[in-house]
Amino acid sequence: MTTPPTRLELPKVLMQILDLEEDIDFDRFNFHGTNIWALVRRDLWFNLHSSKLSGSALRKRSIWSAIYRFIRSVLKGIYGYHKFRLTIKNAVLHRKKQALDILFISTPPIDSTMTPDGIYDNRIDPYLEDFQDEGYKCEKIQVRRAPISFCRDLKHTLTSYDIRDMGRCYSVIQYLLFHLNGLMRIIGITSNAEEIRRYLRLKLAKHHINDNAVDIENIFSFQLYEKLYGKILDAYQPKVLAVTFYANIPFMAAIQAARKRGIVAIDIQHGKQGKFHGMYSYLGKLPPETLLFLPDFFWVWGEESAVNINRHMTLKNGPRAIVGGNSRVRRYKSSPDYYGSSGELDKFSKNLKRYEKIILVTLQHDAEIPKLVLECAKQNNADTFWLFRRHPIVSRYTEKELVKTISAYQISSYDVENASKLPLYALLTNSTHHITGWSSSCYEALIFNVPTIFWEPRAKSLYADYLDNKHFAYANNSSELQYHLTKNMASWNFSENTPYISTCEISYKSAIDIVTKYPSSSNS
Repeated sequence: MTTPPTRLELPKVLMQILDLEEDIDFDRFNFHGTNIWALVRRDLWFNLHSSKLSGSALRKRSIWSAIYRFIRSVLKGIYGYHKFRLTIKNAVLHRKKQALDILFISTPPIDSTMTPDGIYDNRIDPYLEDFQDEGYKCEKIQVRRAPISFCRDLKHTLTSYDIRDMGRCYSVIQYLLFHLNGLMRIIGITSNAEEIRRYLRLKLAKHHINDNAVDIENIFSFQLYEKLYGKILDAYQPKVLAVTFYANIPFMAAIQAARKRGIVAIDIQHGKQGKFHGMYSYLGKLPPETLLFLPDFFWVWGEESAVNINRHMTLKNGPRAIVGGNSRVRRYKSSPDYYGSSGELDKFSKNLKRYEKIILVTLQHDAEIPKLVLECAKQNNADTFWLFRRHPIVSRYTEKELVKTISAYQISSYDVENASKLPLYALLTNSTHHITGWSSSCYEALIFNVPTIFWEPRAKSLYADYLDNKHFAYANNSSELQYHLTKNMASWNFSENTPYISTCEISYKSAIDIVTKYPSSSNS
């Protein structure tokens, strides 16, 4: 396995961004009538805290590379636009038949579970069902490529819009024009992108930030995504648009398109949104014109997340957080057969009962299994079984690579395949312990009375209060990890004063009422 990138501490990254913003003239980031600072902050946050400066960033590619990308992307974009027009035409015809309250944007097959009723989108479907239970008409669309067989097997049907190739096509066309300076001056399409680029490079250098941390090309993709989502919203005409994790280019564009049309936009919490998260903290200190990409409401799991977002929001009609709870946890806890009866799951659960200790290891998207976990697993006895779960969204390492690493330590009682594809909550129900780097699945484990042990240093700042109150533990080495795995369960604290994740019905019903009765900020 290759060595993963060294991570920077989140508080340090956030302070870098905040210091930079104190020195920024936000008016200099106006791109054809839209202030794009939110896109810049997004790049800074994700690239700096991973210390993996991906993308083309501020450096220029060769003209030949740009031409190659241009030809490839244009061909894909033309075909994609043809499919897009056909789908929009069908959507318009369909929408004339019935009004729509909520339009959900799904991203399957990301974080999905196979059930007897079809493939279930864990991030969207529980909330869609909540709105349906309250009598609202909902539909779901997706904007990522997925196998045709996958789309046919979904529990809740959806319409697929493959707009990514069109976005890339537009971005590359614009970037090629940027290289052709003579043509650029004649057409004048990207002239002010270069002004933004030069100004930003100077400010980043002044604050000792690598200029590869920002990809100015994103503004070109954003432009087209906004137009494409505008056509989708015009076809569906929903009262509310719902996404999960707004901080990606297409969703930020969709939110801006919605706000321009008076459609209420909500972002549904997908994981920990703590005080050091650059896309959920200190947003209210930014000028109003930079917040157009933000939703009207952040639907959060609990009070702590709401306080973290709202404490910095000073605008009267600005975005704000509301506690709606985690519908997925609530539904599973109230009905353990939530995903239906699965022979595969039943058989797997039955096999686990042979072991006294079942340890679930949830991996981060770019993290390998740390040495301290492997060493601990190697020395455990035959009564212990290890479940190594790959990240549900994207994993740096394949299942085959993980198995190879585990086998090298001569660990015999383990599973990667089932641990990665079966529902997380079903695994937690069958587990005695949970180990992770810094995943928010620790909060979900807490609800199932499963103790969590961290190995990643950043967890010490992210979960400081919970570590102090013995909700969680931290291990520096395999000996400390072994100690936490063998200590008495009575020493763990499973009782929160205020739950990080709310699972009460009052929360979600109240949040639905607020969202559906709220006039969009663009109209107020």
